[in-house]
Amino acid sequence: MKFFLILFLLCIAAISLLEASIMFNYSRNEKTYVGINVDWGDPEAMVWFIPATDNNYGRVYFGFTDNAAQSGMNDQGLIYGRFATESLEITQSLGKPVYNDNLLDKIMAECATVKEALKLLENYNLEFFHDFQIMLVDKHANSAIVEGDIIHRKTGNYQIVTNFLISQYENEDRYPCYRYQIARAMLTDQGLSLELMRKILAATHQEIEYPTQFSCIYDLLNGIIFLYNFHDFENTVRINLKEALLQGEHIIKMADLFPRCFAYEDYCVRRPAPVSLEIERIINAEGIARAVTEYEKIRDLCDRRCGFDMAERHLDKLGHKLLEQGRSDEAVTVFKLNLETYNNSWKAFESLAEAYMLQGNITLAREHFLESIELNPNNIKAKENLVKLGAIH
Repeated sequence: MKFFLILFLLCIAAISLLEASIMFNYSRNEKTYVGINVDWGDPEAMVWFIPATDNNYGRVYFGFTDNAAQSGMNDQGLIYGRFATESLEITQSLGKPVYNDNLLDKIMAECATVKEALKLLENYNLEFFHDFQIMLVDKHANSAIVEGDIIHRKTGNYQIVTNFLISQYENEDRYPCYRYQIARAMLTDQGLSLELMRKILAATHQEIEYPTQFSCIYDLLNGIIFLYNFHDFENTVRINLKEALLQGEHIIKMADLFPRCFAYEDYCVRRPAPVSLEIERIINAEGIARAVTEYEKIRDLCDRRCGFDMAERHLDKLGHKLLEQGRSDEAVTVFKLNLETYNNSWKAFESLAEAYMLQGNITLAREHFLESIELNPNNIKAKENLVKLGAIH
């Protein structure tokens, strides 16, 4: 159990971004509820419980084994949600120290309010916020969206966040997200209730390729979480955070908390398998050259239904797995395949550069790190590696 919790805490700092999600909070009469829909292609949603220690608050996280936590709540009534966005240049905090561990978990472990969380963020370089934003909410009805260096504080009874940057638009009427506008219309001049929150989650959930895998309603004042699996809003699991944390550190597969659901089980069967599973099988059985040939065939079919999930992250993960196994030549080939498919990806350039650096190929490592930075000027990791290689100071 300790291993999986440590793995989660390492992964959370490098979360793969979601296709889309929505989070909203609503406050009335000294009470605040928060709702969140989390959309993704992985149905294996998990719940992590981390009890309090002498120096840290107890907390729970909701997310995926491959993508880590997308939302969480601590025992002080502070929560957060994380949302992919278009790239945003971070400028104001560049001279501050880089926090080399998981800053979001640090917030949840050490902060009880939005004010404290924002104060903590002021101490650090926030370059890693370049392609995501978070919403923070506390039980005192305070709320803020952290958009890199820009903070949007709640000014009325509600605040909503999805996957666009509020700073890029003049006013709320021009916000481009349809589900944002649905939530906004339902929140305006409505009385606060759990049923209203549930209805908004139902009205803004997503299906098709990246469906809403789970949803939460947080009752911050009472430390209660109402959990829904795979956009089924008829079956609810109620979690009393204080009581759950008394059970110690533990992880639960979310689907195991709910009755069997045909839609969920059918999606688990029908969803395309990661292409990396097939490529890894071929590498181990027939060698890397054969794997390259088969991947290229699969990729040529990807405009039609090829039966595999071709997302960039899958080959990237396989490449790093091969590196960990000491198979750097095979890893380089896998990273090259990924870069051929996603030739405008800063992450694909970075991963290949890391493999070259591990092999001692300094020239190619520098070249690919520089390409990664050109595509993503906020890539701290690539810059740090270039310093190690003596390419920049």
